[in-house]
Amino acid sequence: MVAENRAVAKPQRPQEIVRIRVRRRHRTWMYAMILATLGWGAWWLSLFAHRFFPALFPGFAVTYWVVCVPARLGLLLAVFTIRARKIWVLLAAVPICSNLFLLALPWVLDESLLDPRETAPTPISEPAPGDPVS
Repeated sequence: MVAENRAVAKPQRPQEIVRIRVRRRHRTWMYAMILATLGWGAWWLSLFAHRFFPALFPGFAVTYWVVCVPARLGLLLAVFTIRARKIWVLLAAVPICSNLFLLALPWVLDESLLDPRETAPTPISEPAPGDPVS
């Protein structure tokens, strides 16, 4: 007596779904994105305080050093998220670029861009008639 019925199609793969590394990679990617979001939130909160509450503004140097911690950790996690499939390289590029830009933000932003009120352009005056044009 045979337990198999030859008329019924046999599944080509096991019925249970094994998820070991995929979940761990996705979780690492989520942690990298959360750390990037925390860093960007700190920058935007600092810019908001600079604009609306100048007395509470700690300074951009303090903001940068506060942002460095989650940005570096998020960059490290994002690099460990990459595996040998093309889609994971593309997915890991999002937190890698976000965290790298957080680390490079002080060099990208100009001080005059951060505080336009203090460095207002001076109006160009017309030379008086008879003055030599230099």
